[in-house]
Amino acid sequence: MSSILVIGANGFIGLKLLEKLEIFRTVYTISRSKLDLSKKNQIDEYQFDISKKWSFNKFSDLIIFCATQHQFSKTEVLPIDYVNTNMVGLINSLEYAKRKKPSCFVYFSTMSVYGSPNNKILEEGSPINNPDIYGVSKYFAEKILLHYSKYFKVLIIRLPGVVDKIMPTNRPWISTV
Repeated sequence: MSSILVIGANGFIGLKLLEKLEIFRTVYTISRSKLDLSKKNQIDEYQFDISKKWSFNKFSDLIIFCATQHQFSKTEVLPIDYVNTNMVGLINSLEYAKRKKPSCFVYFSTMSVYGSPNNKILEEGSPINNPDIYGVSKYFAEKILLHYSKYFKVLIIRLPGVVDKIMPTNRPWISTV
């Protein structure tokens, strides 16, 4: 593979991914705000709201969608924010991918799709129990992805949580352990 597109590159996961993507000849990023790319001269950065009309037209062999609206994104998150980023932004990304035909589209989802599980062990087919709006938006996004899987390979990764040695204090309990 020669090129990769990271959508949501300025989020926590996106920034961590950029540290590891030096194997690609070309790295494109899409984010709402400017990235600190002082150490990354091989990255071609684009700034725009993914829920709006796209003018981005570069080809990428691999697309990684890690953009997300969640309760830690900003001080007040409205229901429309979840819809715009987690669903409309994803659909715009998938429509772009449908035109460009990458080898794979990787989507970072979340264990929050399960809500408040009754079992200690979760499996893909575990029952969903009263998820919050974030979990519902990510679950619905997974269903949208399945529709597009007839056009290119899709990989959905349900993350149980993201931990790093430098985490904001407003993150879930796992980051404070």
